[in-house]
Amino acid sequence: MVQLAHDFATQAHQGQTRKTGEPYINHALAAATYLAEMKVDLTTIIAGILHDVPEDTTYSIDDIEKNF
Repeated sequence: MVQLAHDFATQAHQGQTRKTGEPYINHALAAATYLAEMKVDLTTIIAGILHDVPEDTTYSIDDIEKNF
């Protein structure tokens, strides 16, 4: 499921960059890494990967619910 979330978020954020010029997906992966280091459950880590998708891409919460 983590790989699926990664692939989904990568596709959703494709072509997006942060003000620093780095790929936008890096932020989502950093958030997920922090959550994993905190030893939270897998669902929360997946949410960390996906947390900006409905806000910053053309994908909606419904799209996330359909896939996860």
